Amino acid sequence: MSSEPFNHSNLAPEINKALQASDEAGGIWLKDIKGELRVQTRNTMYEIKENPLSGSQWLIRGHAKFCPSWSECSIHGSTFGGSMLKMGFIGRGMYMEYSLVGEAKQKLGLPWSAVVITSQIRDVYEVDEEGKRVQ
Repeated sequence: MSSEPFNHSNLAPEINKALQASDEAGGIWLKDIKGELRVQTRNTMYEIKENPLSGSQWLIRGHAKFCPSWSECSIHGSTFGGSMLKMGFIGRGMYMEYSLVGEAKQKLGLPWSAVVITSQIRDVYEVDEEGKRVQ
């Protein structure tokens, strides 16, 4: 967390305020994940782990319709509910964006451009091999 207020001169005050709030609420950068991740949204508990067959894709499960079992996906990051994406970051109070890829997308008949936007993230944390919260 930053002790200084976030204030970028090229961004609107509302965006600076949202970025500051995101910094204060916390979250996890995808590049820093060493184990599995749990993302509790208002409606769903997602489990996420790196796809061992692809360094750039993830495996996700938890959503009853889109990923009830482990499904390959690309996680884009999180938004504040609008079009501005904080790439590679999953943040509390934000909305995670991901796209199913490969067989998972084909099974559902989703168009190539389909993006899933979750309900608001309440908590995000890593778990160890036994499923216990890390940190």
